[in-house]
Amino acid sequence: FERAARKAMMALWKRRDRATGLLGNTLHVESGAWLGHFSGTGAGVDSFFEYLIKAHLLLDDPASPYYSAPLAAAQSPSLLDMFKTAVGSVDEHLAFGPWHLDVHMRHGREKPRNFMVSALQAFWPGLLATVGDLENARASHLAYFGV
Repeated sequence: FERAARKAMMALWKRRDRATGLLGNTLHVESGAWLGHFSGTGAGVDSFFEYLIKAHLLLDDPASPYYSAPLAAAQSPSLLDMFKTAVGSVDEHLAFGPWHLDVHMRHGREKPRNFMVSALQAFWPGLLATVGDLENARASHLAYFGV
């Protein structure tokens, strides 16, 4: 199962937009073409970020009882590096202050989908805290808390 999950993660990773590094929110499972071109940290994309860091913690960390050295070594780039790169793309192309709005995956902030947030985006501060980015986690959490 791990090998199939890593293969699926890499298939998504390779389909990021080359200019922005963002993923769309709906993929055609047979052709691999993006059907939904909006990216964000909410519905349709939230699980990508969540599973990426959870898979790193579970499978790529030598302290984990589930660590698989041969599979982790074959993974290029590492799941943590992929996560950090993905967060960098989010910060660069989705951020409007502490908020991350849905945008077109190819145009980023130039083409926001709307100016609203969803409950599914509220996991973001916890995810940032998980990887030690407490400053941004705190700012994001306070923004949601203010709603």
